Amino acid sequence: MSIVNHILTSLTDLLLSPWTFQSPWPALIFASLAVSGILLGLFRLSSNQTAMRRARDRLIARVLELLLFRHDLRVSLTACWRIALANGSYLSTFVIPMLVSILPLWCMFAQLSAWFEYRPLRVSESAVVEIELDPAYAVLQSSTRITTSDSLSLVNPGVRIPLRNELCLSVRAHEIGVGWIEIEVGGLVERRSILVEERLARVAPKCQRPGWWREFLHPTETVLSRDSPVVRFDVRYPTRQLWLGDREMHWTIVAFVLIMVFSLGLGKLFGIRIA
Repeated sequence: MSIVNHILTSLTDLLLSPWTFQSPWPALIFASLAVSGILLGLFRLSSNQTAMRRARDRLIARVLELLLFRHDLRVSLTACWRIALANGSYLSTFVIPMLVSILPLWCMFAQLSAWFEYRPLRVSESAVVEIELDPAYAVLQSSTRITTSDSLSLVNPGVRIPLRNELCLSVRAHEIGVGWIEIEVGGLVERRSILVEERLARVAPKCQRPGWWREFLHPTETVLSRDSPVVRFDVRYPTRQLWLGDREMHWTIVAFVLIMVFSLGLGKLFGIRIA
């Protein structure tokens, strides 16, 4: 899983690196266009265009039958039943393409979330850092030492939460670049990078121990070693704001709308029926 995640993350970084402006809109539009092209290709390979066309024509014929004989109650009732059957037959032609597209769509959106869900810290901004320790290192009894790079500073010494065996603290950014925060527990050291940037960039808020399901849900995240004294190392980056006029929009809604528009346009351009 880690190899697949690394390949997908590298490809996504390569595609979006030319669009790292301050505004996320150019990158989001380009990413939506790329995703729509990939999904359209998968749809074309997995769908039976001839069967879809026949099923659609059959559905239209049943609807016209209802309109032509709308004054005949018996014919109208049977026509409604035939419309329902034709509609079910038409929708069934989309089942296989949808199933084929679900996993790639999830993987692509999981990659894009690292770019558009959160944003890097900016100079003078603070972020909460949560460090969950291994049960072998009780947070109240274990001796810990926190250090940061010169570009960051600790806002507070940290709060220990025994119920979750967690250390919670806050750091402030002082200059643009990749800083780091380091914790030493029981002679073992774990370091976490923190990104400070004004432009669009990929951020990885979570950092956890390896696990198939965790790596699947968070493919862009750094994976801790199994013998690390830290179970989870999270940086609470600010949520990215995407504005459309004076209205704030979530990036997933914008991406879905753009993907649908691009897919319809590209489908007509290349003669691929998707509706």
